[in-house]
Amino acid sequence: MSQGSNDRLLIVEELHLLLVKPEGGLETVPAYRAYAETAALLVDLAVAGAVTVGEKETVSAQEDARGPEHPMLRQGWSALAEGGPGTVGELVRRPELDPGGTVEESLVAAGILERKSRGVLGLRFDRTPTVDPAPEEALRARLAAVLAGRERATVADTSLLALLNAGADAPRILRAEAAGMDRDQFAARVRELDADTTTSDAVSDAISAVSTAVIGAVLVPTIIGGIL
Repeated sequence: MSQGSNDRLLIVEELHLLLVKPEGGLETVPAYRAYAETAALLVDLAVAGAVTVGEKETVSAQEDARGPEHPMLRQGWSALAEGGPGTVGELVRRPELDPGGTVEESLVAAGILERKSRGVLGLRFDRTPTVDPAPEEALRARLAAVLAGRERATVADTSLLALLNAGADAPRILRAEAAGMDRDQFAARVRELDADTTTSDAVSDAISAVSTAVIGAVLVPTIIGGIL
């Protein structure tokens, strides 16, 4: 597997863009968003060298005085360090690891989303509509090329595709990019891509172990889909 470019958005940020409609509503249910983005955060932490994988594939925070530099990763690393190690299936259920609010703030600060609120029957509702569609458009073009075999898949690509497939109906969200695949065909394609990236590039054991655990868990037997 390859780590992909260091200058692009985090995997969890890219996933959030795909899970939010242009007008700001979610493409899926809030519980799925939380589990999927927590899983994506774990892969980001592995890519940043902030976690280790021990016996029985338990993921734990890498001992470090400060944690990762990126604020979102540092927050996730701190929550993992405080809560202790666990398997991917256990960690995605921990609410303290859910990066939802932080990822929204990061994308708002980057000028990609904006925060709006409206009142209905005395209640206030927040939405984060897209103000700069270019990052998501570039992301979708990249995933379309990967699915079609025109570009080599990275850890970010296979993680995103697997997490979307787990419970968010990837062929619907990626309708144009999936080119008519149904969910079974899409899942099979993700497995092919994961096998190719696993054998094509050498990466750290932690990155390989965490990303493989996430992809394997959400495809078979789908820990995220099984929770909902």
